[in-house]
Amino acid sequence: MKTSAYLLLLVALLVPVSAVYADDDTDDSDNSDDTKPKAETISTEGLKTGCFYVRDVNNWVAVNRTQLIIYAPTKRRAYLLTIAPPSASRHFGSTIAFAGRDRICGRPGERLLTGSRLDQRHMVMDVRRMDEDAVLAYEATRKARDKDVKAEESPGAEVETDIE
Repeated sequence: MKTSAYLLLLVALLVPVSAVYADDDTDDSDNSDDTKPKAETISTEGLKTGCFYVRDVNNWVAVNRTQLIIYAPTKRRAYLLTIAPPSASRHFGSTIAFAGRDRICGRPGERLLTGSRLDQRHMVMDVRRMDEDAVLAYEATRKARDKDVKAEESPGAEVETDIE
């Protein structure tokens, strides 16, 4: 039992981890995932493969449970990151980290760490460079979706009183 614990500690020390302490670009005040569509995806058709440096990551957005948009270093330089297995949470928490190399290209050994204690590991399957048109199109559909969701919300409970 002790040898397996020592082996796990040794492996953890040998794997370099680069943390990215950036909040995702989602609104944390709305915690209801039920109102947002679950099948939202971005097509990789026409997107070129790309790489980014972990040190350049400034912000990120969770598109769905398997795709994230990584802004490295600005919104004009965005990358679509595909991971496996799917994340248990739609929003991934507020901190992500990368293990493996300092340049993420979707090669074997690159990992995305998520969760409150960075205890959820995901393989980086693919990295695609998004052009400005693709980023603007995604942001426009996201804003329209959020606007529609807010318009459908209930105005709240109404109190009726019977006074006789």
